[in-house]
Amino acid sequence: MTRNVTVFGATGTTGSEATKALLASGWTVKGATRDDASQGAQALRDAGAQTVVIDMNDRASVRAAADGADAIYFVGKSLMDAFDTGQAIQGMIAAEVAAELGTKLFIYQSALAGNGHGVLSVGSKRAIEERIAELGIPAVIARPASFMDNAKTFFPLSEQDGVLVLAMPLPVDVPQELVSAFDIGRAAAAIADRGTELAGSDVNLIAETLTLSQMADTLTDVLGRTVVPFSIPLEGLAANWPQGVPLYTWLSKPETASNQSGLAALVPQPLSFRDWAIKDLAPAYA
Repeated sequence: MTRNVTVFGATGTTGSEATKALLASGWTVKGATRDDASQGAQALRDAGAQTVVIDMNDRASVRAAADGADAIYFVGKSLMDAFDTGQAIQGMIAAEVAAELGTKLFIYQSALAGNGHGVLSVGSKRAIEERIAELGIPAVIARPASFMDNAKTFFPLSEQDGVLVLAMPLPVDVPQELVSAFDIGRAAAAIADRGTELAGSDVNLIAETLTLSQMADTLTDVLGRTVVPFSIPLEGLAANWPQGVPLYTWLSKPETASNQSGLAALVPQPLSFRDWAIKDLAPAYA
């Protein structure tokens, strides 16, 4: 029996991993993208997915992409995009389309909300969650922690005076809940495979909790080179990415009381930060 899923945000860091995991689990995947000529879209096709060009602000476009899908996986804008009401509107449109089409399962990749009241990126995600609840559709809210992959994509290592520097706008001693994009993808497939069994639930996706200093120590061991942590001042972040200041102000507060059993219940042997570094970061330094 064919199982069809549409992945919105399919060319992104986590959407691409979800697509690969869903394909591996036997799903027929339609990857929605803004640019069908992009390298990311070509990579989806190479992996075996179909691609469809969409405008997330156009309801008819979203409906066409989702039509015929047994499940929808929705990922919002990436970290470096502006966090605004646009993300909320797009997510609401996708959820409303799922309701109109009678889609069997809507999986929304949100975030660990914590006490993030007033944080724009978190607020827009909460707005989508509220609309999902209002619609009463069969849905699962996946709540990934901070991405391990940020140490490769958004905050890559730099070299200064012969050592590598892991620089992020975080205190060096505040624990951060972490998960790899690879495991977010595997969790997406596991949730989809279980159908409506998990509908109505929130699932925290957390693999490990480490401070920036502990991440640097781990990378030192894995890479065989000295890696030192550096806390980027928030005023420095403001000069280059003002939208990120509220987010990283929030992440800089010590809060690691989230339930960490959700990922392990879906994914066998989630990647630790060390595992992720060996798999995804070390090859660049071989």
